[in-house]
Amino acid sequence: MNTTFIVIVVIVAGIIFGVAAIYFFLLSERLKNQLKQVESDNSKSLQPTDDVKLIVDYTK
Repeated sequence: MNTTFIVIVVIVAGIIFGVAAIYFFLLSERLKNQLKQVESDNSKSLQPTDDVKLIVDYTK
């Protein structure tokens, strides 16, 4: 094993890891945005029923 081969392997591994990190970061941002969209849609359409309010009051 000569040092140039090791340096090349480390550089290639770093590039692959960097691309994967950027990809996962962008994917997580997209999922967060989708989750916010779903939450805003749910808050418009779903209101707590009387049963849910009673349960919440009971647990206080």
